Amino acid sequence: MNKRALCMDKAAGMHVDPGVMAATDAPPDLLKEMIRAQDDVHIGNINSPNQIVLSGNTEAVTGSLQKIEGNGPPGHPLAGQHGLSLPYHEGHP
Repeated sequence: MNKRALCMDKAAGMHVDPGVMAATDAPPDLLKEMIRAQDDVHIGNINSPNQIVLSGNTEAVTGSLQKIEGNGPPGHPLAGQHGLSLPYHEGHP
């Protein structure tokens, strides 16, 4: 198993809420502005200029996705057990 996977497993075990991920077609600038004040929602991955993945606390990501969709860009939750690629997944060997 690689170090990143070990770090993510350890970090996920440190939190009660494993988190979730959601993909959206929102433009990067709009997305950054909408999540700027939230400590528990992060950009997990930029797959393309037309698909960005949010990652973080389940309630916060779900709420953010609803706000984003209210402004027009579509989005959807991603299947998975954890909200991956979060800041607390880095540096925890």
